[in-house]
Amino acid sequence: MFKELLNRDIILGLAKSAQRQLEAEVAEGQTEGRRGRTEDQPEGTEILTTDDYDQALQQVTLALQNEQAASSGQPGFAGPPSERLVEKPANIDEASFFSRDPVISNLQSAFDQLCEERRPDLIVEEETAPAGTRSGLPEPISPRSLNISLLGARRVGEQFSVTDIRWVNSLVAQQLAKLRGRHPFNEQPAEPLDIADNARVVLLGDWGSGIPRAIKIANQIRTVLAEGTQTGREQHVIHLGDVYYSGWQREYENRFLKPWPVDVSQ
Repeated sequence: MFKELLNRDIILGLAKSAQRQLEAEVAEGQTEGRRGRTEDQPEGTEILTTDDYDQALQQVTLALQNEQAASSGQPGFAGPPSERLVEKPANIDEASFFSRDPVISNLQSAFDQLCEERRPDLIVEEETAPAGTRSGLPEPISPRSLNISLLGARRVGEQFSVTDIRWVNSLVAQQLAKLRGRHPFNEQPAEPLDIADNARVVLLGDWGSGIPRAIKIANQIRTVLAEGTQTGREQHVIHLGDVYYSGWQREYENRFLKPWPVDVSQ
C-alpha cells in the first residue's frame, strides 16, 4: 500500500472525488452507456446495473458522512516519552489509517489497484535505511509513495482523470454489490486436534497488509519455525483473522499468501 493511501485526509479527498463522479453519472443517466467503454472498467469487471451504481453512491455518501464526523480507523497510540524517537509522534490517521468501514476500505483498495495497474507513473520507490541502523526517525510505514504527496488532500482527487475515477467506481460498485449477499456464517466448529505437550503454537492476526512491518513479522516467525524444525518440534501457525485491506483476491495472493511464513505447498 502507498503511504498516501494510509493517510485519512487524503482518503477523504479521494472518496469525495469518487462521490462526485458517481453523482454525475447517476444523475445524468450515464451508467447504462458506460458498459461499452471497457477502458473505464477493470479487467474482469462484471456487468453492473444502474442500481449497482446508485447503491454504491448511497454507501459512499453515508461512509463519507460518518468518516467526516469521526475517524473509522484504529485508536491512536503513543508510547511514553522515554520510548519516542521524535518529540511529537505523528497522528496515527496520518501515518497508518486502517479503516473499520468496509466502504472506505474498498476505496483504499480500489485506488491502490488503480495506481498499480493504470498509473505506475505516479509511483515512487523510496530508499530505506539498512536493517539495524537508527536514523532518529520512526521507520516509514511503507517505502512506496505517490508523487502527489506534496499536494493538499483537497486537490488529490484532481490528479486522477475522470476515466481513472470511473475505473475506481466500477471496481468499488462491484465489490460493494458483493457485500449485499454475504456468505452465511459457518456454525460448525472444527474438530478438536490433539497436539504434543511441548508443541509450539504461533498466533497472529490483523496481518496481511504487505507493508514492511508485516513482512518483518513473517520473517521472525519463519526463523522460529526453522529452529523448531531442526529440533523436531511439533509446530502450528494460526492466523486469527482480519486481512487488510478489503480481502480482495489480489490482496490475499500478494500480501497474505506470498509472505506467509509457512510453505503452503507442502
